[in-house]
This record gives sequence, C-alpha cells and structure tokens, in this order.
Amino acid sequence: MLGLAGLIGAAVTYIIIQVIAQLALLVTSGLLGLTSLLLGWVTSPGFIKVSFTTNDFVTLGLGITQGFANIIIVLALLAIGLGTALRIGGYEAKKALPVLILVALLINFIPLICGLIIDATNIVMDFFIGGGLSAGQVLVNQLKAQGQIFVTLWENIGSITELLGVGFLLRTVFLIIFNLMAMVIFLLFSVLFAMRYVALWILVIIAPLAFVFYILPATKKMFSTWWNQFLQWSIIGMTAAFFLYLGEQMIAFISQKSLLGPVPPGSELGGLESLVPYFIALGFLLFGFFASLSAGAWGTAGIIAFARSGVKSVQRGAAGKTWKGIKENAPRAVPEGVRRWGEKLSTILTPGAAQPGVAGAVKRAAAGPFWGIARAAGKTIGPGVEEARKGNIASAEAEAEKIVDPILSSSRLEQHLGANNIEGATGYVVKNINKGGPYKKSILKTLTLEGARKVAKSEEEKRALETRAFERARSLVKNSLEIGAVSQAETIARALRDKYTPEQLGFKKKEELSEEEKKKWEKKGWENQTQRLSAEADTPEKIKQFSKNFWDSPEVAEAIQKFWGGKQLGIAAQECGRGFTEAQSEALRKIPNVADHLLQTNPNVLLYLSGNAAQDLGFEAPEGLERKEIRERISKFRKREYIVPPPPSLKSEEGKKKKEEDTKVVGPNS
Repeated sequence: MLGLAGLIGAAVTYIIIQVIAQLALLVTSGLLGLTSLLLGWVTSPGFIKVSFTTNDFVTLGLGITQGFANIIIVLALLAIGLGTALRIGGYEAKKALPVLILVALLINFIPLICGLIIDATNIVMDFFIGGGLSAGQVLVNQLKAQGQIFVTLWENIGSITELLGVGFLLRTVFLIIFNLMAMVIFLLFSVLFAMRYVALWILVIIAPLAFVFYILPATKKMFSTWWNQFLQWSIIGMTAAFFLYLGEQMIAFISQKSLLGPVPPGSELGGLESLVPYFIALGFLLFGFFASLSAGAWGTAGIIAFARSGVKSVQRGAAGKTWKGIKENAPRAVPEGVRRWGEKLSTILTPGAAQPGVAGAVKRAAAGPFWGIARAAGKTIGPGVEEARKGNIASAEAEAEKIVDPILSSSRLEQHLGANNIEGATGYVVKNINKGGPYKKSILKTLTLEGARKVAKSEEEKRALETRAFERARSLVKNSLEIGAVSQAETIARALRDKYTPEQLGFKKKEELSEEEKKKWEKKGWENQTQRLSAEADTPEKIKQFSKNFWDSPEVAEAIQKFWGGKQLGIAAQECGRGFTEAQSEALRKIPNVADHLLQTNPNVLLYLSGNAAQDLGFEAPEGLERKEIRERISKFRKREYIVPPPPSLKSEEGKKKKEEDTKVVGPNS
C-alpha cells in the first residue's frame, strides 16, 4: 500500500509540475506574441507619421538653437578679428573666415542636410523591412503548433505515459527558455528602433550649435562629437534592418525545412529536433543586434574621414592665396625693437607681487587685471609672433615635402628668397637637406650660388657672389635662431660646415653664452659650436645633414674623436661609406700612442674600434690591439693601476734635458 501510495504521490507531484510548466509556457508565449507585434509596429512605415526634420517639435527646437547659433557666429567673428590682429595660430582669417561664412550659410539648410542623410539610410531600411516583419508571426505560429502537441496529449487519456515522460517536460522547458530569449531579443530591437527616432530628433535640433562650434579650433571637437553621433544613429537603423531581414529569412527557412535529423528512437529527446534550430536563429538575431551597434561605429569612422578630406579641400579653395601673403609677411613686419619690448612686457610683475600683508594684497587686486592684459599683449607681440613665424617654416617644409622634382624645389627657394620670405626659404632648405640625395645637393647648390660662381667672368664678380651666398645662408640661420627655430638653424649649419663655421652663420661664441649655457659647455667639454653640433649629431638624420666629406675638416675630425661614441661612428660609416672609415683610420694612425690617447679622451671609442662590428665596417683596431687587451687596459686605467706613458716626443725632450743635467754634473767646469 505504501509503495502504491508513494507512486501515486510522485505522479501527482509530477503532474503539478507539468501544469505549472504549461502555465509558464502559456504566459511566455503570450509575451512573445506581444513583443513580436511591438517590433513589427516600431519597424513599420506608419510608426511615426511626422518627418524627422520638419515636424512641429523639431521646428520649435531649431528656432531656438539657430538664434543661439547666430549669436555665437558674431562672437566667433570677433574672435577671428582678434586672432588675426594678434597672430594667434588657428584663429587667422585665412583659415577661420571661410569656414565661418560657410557655416553661416549652412545652418539655414540644416533640415535639408540632415534630412538627406536620414532619408538615405531610411531607404535602405525600407528595402529590408519595408514590407513588415513576418518572422515574429512565424515564431508564434510555430509555437502554437508545438503547444498543440501538448493539448493533444492532455486530451488523449491514452497518452498518459507520454504525459508523465521526462521528454515531455524537457520540451516544455525548452519552449519556455526559447520564449524568454526571443522576447528579450525582439524587445531590444524594438527599443533600438524607437530610440533612433528620439536621438535623431535631438541631434537635428542641436545641429546649428554643432555647426558653429566647427568654426574655432577650441570648439571644433564638439562638432566632431555631434557629427559622430548623428551618423552613428543614422547608420545603426540601416544595419539593424539588414540583420533583422536575414534573421527573418532564416526563421522562415527553418519553419519549412528541418535542419536537424531525428533523435534516436525511444529517446526522451524526441521532438527537440524541431525546436533546436530556432535557437540557432535567435543566436543569429542576437549577434545581429550587437553587430548593428558596432557597424554604426565602423560606418561613422569611414564617413567622417571622407568628410574631413572634403572640408579641407573646400577650405583650401575658398581661402585663396591672398591671406597666404599676409600670414607670411605680417609677422616679419613687426620691428625687432617692438618684439623685444613685447618679450619684456610678457614677464612684467604685478605691483605688490613681492609685498606681504594687506597693502600688497590691495595693490595686487587693484592692478592685477591691467597687468594681466599687459602680459597677454606682450606674449602676443613677442612669443606670439615667433610662433607664427615658426609656423611659416613648418608650412614651407610641408609644401616642400610634396615636391618630387629637386629642380622645382630649388626654383621655389629662389622665389622665396627673391620675395624676402626668409621663413619660406628656410623651410625649403631644411626639408630638402633632410630628404638627402639629389634634393640636398640641388638646394645647397642654389643657396650657395655654386653654379653662378663657377661661370663668373671675373674674380671681383666671383667674390661678390660668394659674399651674397654667405649673406643668404647667414640670414636663414640667424632668423631661425631669433624666432627659436633652433633645430632648423642647426640643420643648415651642419650642411654648410665645409664652407662656414656655425659662429660665422650667427651662432654664439663660447664667451657670448649665458652663465647657464657656459656651465653646460664646461660639463660637456665643448670649446666651439662645431664641437657641439658634432657631438649632438646622434641620429642618422642629423649625421646625414652634414656637408659632403664633412670629416675632412680638422675641427670636425677632432670633435668626432673626442665626442662621438661607437653608435655615431657606426651610423656615419653606414651612411657615408668607406670614405669616412678610411679617413678616420688614417687620422688615428697619425696620433702617437693612439690607444693610450683614446684611453684618456674617449675610451668608449677605443673599445668600439676593437670590436668585430667596427672592423666589418672598415675601421682599424688601434695599434692592432685585440679587444681583450683593450678591455684590460681600460679596467686598469679606471682603477689607477695603469699609468699612461708620455708620448715619444715628450720622452725625447725629457731624455735630452736629463742628459744636459748629467753633463753639468760631471763636466770639467763642475
């Protein structure tokens, strides 16, 4: 009896579980049907009957933001005027004024511009889902068919064993899980499409403000943020519609054909072969949802890159060449005395700055605003002009980079020099020196008037050309140093080292340096600018800047032996070839006791020259010593265990002196 009662109790419990599961299946199926209807409604053409850009709500918002945009345009015009007068980079009229005019026109056509982009993406959306989505209805119908199986089992009392089977409950659980997953996915797509409407309305309303933010460099990033969001919300609907369409086609295919084979006969998994394929379709839709979010970002990045290139082309075309002359020549029009006065003014102290107590605070509070304005003006007159002139050099370098014909570059250099555009000429010279090869050769030949000097008819004409060439080179270097373009000045000085010393071109002599600079030179051991420029040439780019056969100069050769390390020697050997290595080896052979000489002056070079890498490049080991011997000698020297013997010349003088002293001691007159 107990066994029969226990069996009946278990059966009743199982049936209760089945009833609860069936109720859950009923509820989730109903919710799935609702979300399916919601998705079909949201994606239908009749969901929103008003336009994205011309409905009453958007029109009201645009009226407000366009009014603010017009005010900002006036303020931006004032900023451009001040920026042009004060030569503030990025605010010059040449760059900003064409953009301001273009934006002032475009903000009146914002509904049209935004509408074109939105309509283009909507057309693609309509292609995929314009006829409505049938996938949700297919799923609901299929679930009804699956549920009818359970109804039949309940109605057919003869199938009580099937009803009590594990497979029946397993299929019910599968359907519940499927309903929940499908419901969530449909709801996600519904929210995405609904939010797209709201987001695009808001972005269209604030579009006038975003457009005027593009005018000035300080606010341009705000426009980029708006543009990125607008494109992404437009594209996201298009890609989501594409994946929904593919998902719909997959579900329709599954409802007509079976993807999986039947389960083994007698298995509790019977019937799952018709349910599992729908999970595959749901997985595809879920992937499509996240892919839609990502695709919006990918598409936005590509369109923004294209748009930026188009805007730059418009700016270049609209600006013309009139402002180019103003930008290049206006900074040089500021007298040197005024510029120096500006530099002093930029560091002027506010009255009361060093005075403690209440009296100092009162002075600072009263004079602070006025002295702040004075410092700002000084920075504009002094450093501001220098920055603008350095910008001219950079612009000329960028222009020279694009020219592939060395002769054309030389012709442009002559044009800049003829127009007294020193910064433009500097940019062309520096860029072609760094490009090397025929570019460097051609530009230096033009700068130094080498061709004209060769065909000079008289010595007087030749000397006049040499003087003119020197003045041209000196003007470029001196001007670069004055405006703080030190690297450009150093590049030209290295390239012309075979003709002029850096000091001749405008670099300070050692005695003219500041105390801080003198301390640095003392620490480094530099005696002149040639040694400094040579020592600081520690990259292939800087070494290639030197004039051809620069190592032939005794001063340069001495600087190389004293200040270069193995890295620089290796770079120079690779860049300049055997001519450099043979010249260096020959110079070292002329030094008595060269190993001990380098041991005292530059032990790193001594160690490098004894290595295989240096000898593969063509260098000779000093005095034929092996690397092991040199290492030991360096180690002993540093420990003060090795005393460097005097050179032979000094030995002979000391011996002669000692012999004379001995003669005096033992001589007949002693």
